[in-house]
Amino acid sequence: MITYEELFREAEKYGKVRIHSSDSREAPECYSCIISFNTIKHVELEAKSGYGLTVGDALKAAIKNAVLVVESVSGIKCESSEEVIKRLES
Repeated sequence: MITYEELFREAEKYGKVRIHSSDSREAPECYSCIISFNTIKHVELEAKSGYGLTVGDALKAAIKNAVLVVESVSGIKCESSEEVIKRLES
């Protein structure tokens, strides 16, 4: 079982991690996650999870999207998002 600490550690490899809760949904499915990449001044690049998720699912979704962003920006094939999550869960 993967812990929140492990998910946060992986997400923080990409940048600043923010978890948002929504008061329009009931816990535990009321969270979203945004990873703000460390970039140059005046440039903002984010990977978002979507809304209405558990904390763990929000982190996983943002990590998956962060991997896709890195691949699309760098043109370099990275460890796939599925491989990242599998590695964290093992």
